[in-house]
Amino acid sequence: MNIFIMDDLNSLLKGFLADIPAMSGASLDRPEDVIARFDDERVAAFIALLITARGGIDSSLLGVVEKMLSGRANVNSIARAVSEVLIRKDFLNKDRIAEFQISARELMKGRANNRFISEIYRLSVEIALTIDLKTDSTGFKLFKLVEEYKLGITGGAALERDVYLFLNLILAEDDAGEKRKLASRLAGYLAALVEHRNIRVIADICRSMSMPGAVYAARSGEGPESPAGMIMGALNGTVSPAFLANLIEGEDADGLSDIAYVFSAKGGEAVDALIDAFLYEQNIFVKDKYFNVFSGPIADISPRLAAKLLRMKDDPIRAKELVNILKAIDIEKAKSVSGELLASRDPDICLKAIEIYEPVGHDGIGLLKEIIRKSRNKKVREAALRKIVGTRNWAYIKGFFEPGEDSGLSTDGLFPELVRSSGDSRINESVPYLSRILMKSPVFGSVRRDELRLSAVVSLGQIHTAEAIAAIREGMAGSSGIVKKMCEVILKMEKEK
Repeated sequence: MNIFIMDDLNSLLKGFLADIPAMSGASLDRPEDVIARFDDERVAAFIALLITARGGIDSSLLGVVEKMLSGRANVNSIARAVSEVLIRKDFLNKDRIAEFQISARELMKGRANNRFISEIYRLSVEIALTIDLKTDSTGFKLFKLVEEYKLGITGGAALERDVYLFLNLILAEDDAGEKRKLASRLAGYLAALVEHRNIRVIADICRSMSMPGAVYAARSGEGPESPAGMIMGALNGTVSPAFLANLIEGEDADGLSDIAYVFSAKGGEAVDALIDAFLYEQNIFVKDKYFNVFSGPIADISPRLAAKLLRMKDDPIRAKELVNILKAIDIEKAKSVSGELLASRDPDICLKAIEIYEPVGHDGIGLLKEIIRKSRNKKVREAALRKIVGTRNWAYIKGFFEPGEDSGLSTDGLFPELVRSSGDSRINESVPYLSRILMKSPVFGSVRRDELRLSAVVSLGQIHTAEAIAAIREGMAGSSGIVKKMCEVILKMEKEK
């Protein structure tokens, strides 16, 4: 044992015993026997006295303390009592805390099993958080790193407190080996976090250790043997997709965002499992909450939703749910797969696909024309026709007005939809054809002429060019009933402008 420490200990012990009537004058031939008679409170007070006399703690003093604590069960409680005495004596103030903390941190290296110094270091972080350390002159280099740790102790949750502490220690540590040791200990808390269903802290671990751009990731290294890799490996083994999915029902918006973050960190099969859980969820209110999760920061959710959608395009219920989710969170991705969905055998899926489909060139128009020719569902055929007319490309539209070019519209009852869509999309080139319909010129004999003429008047009014208004004025002269009335209404509105 260091001679200075031994001499210092004897003199300090003599003064310490003087304040204890029952032990005053005790022989100091074997100081360890005297100290062994101390209860935990007195041994803590004496250790604090040694630290203040020494001006801090070093390896020599730590060796003495280890002997003093040998065989004692409540080492953590004694360490806390020591820190409380140091605070009362104003030893751990803003001028000393930095040096003390760094010394304790250095002593921890190579002493992973030393409960006293580990607890002292952890307590020094807590103490630092209660001291005004806003000036750089203190030299407290860890201060900015432990801001998040405040969250852990504010709520009084020991588990959260320890997790945030280890996250900060990993960031502060420069030695790669020590980082891995700290990461291994942090990974050990994941099972407890799962047991407590603490998704917020689990998500914070992911934010710190795995997400691109996070400050922790930048200093943790890469690969499975890095601190980040070790922790994320433990997370993948401990935090299951089923556990995360079961949390969804009871979480608020912030909690749902945390769940999304963890799913994103796990990635791959975990995201697929999330999608499956959504599809087989029976409670409609819980399904609504999945939308919040899907809308969260899950990196590869869109391609995985799209792939699942294409595999289930003929399942009317689940495909419809997938289309709705994909449209809501990534319309561009939804558009990119809509062409393949046009081949679905389910009319509702076809309708949704047509709604978001953006035809490109003759091939894109060709897919829609194929639907018009082959689909047995009138609503699907009408939607495909509306989509073509909606391109406002007369080269694609003209053939539907010309008998023989894109035949079948009249007999299938689609010609009225062509007339209506031409007005909705303001197709100026359709005015001559709409005018012929209004003038009772023969178009297709099977079409209900008055209904068609009324649609033509409305569409001409929507197009509202001079040519269209002139056609309405001319057509009104030979019309009667509701067709004539509609012509009058449109012309009156034109006159009042």
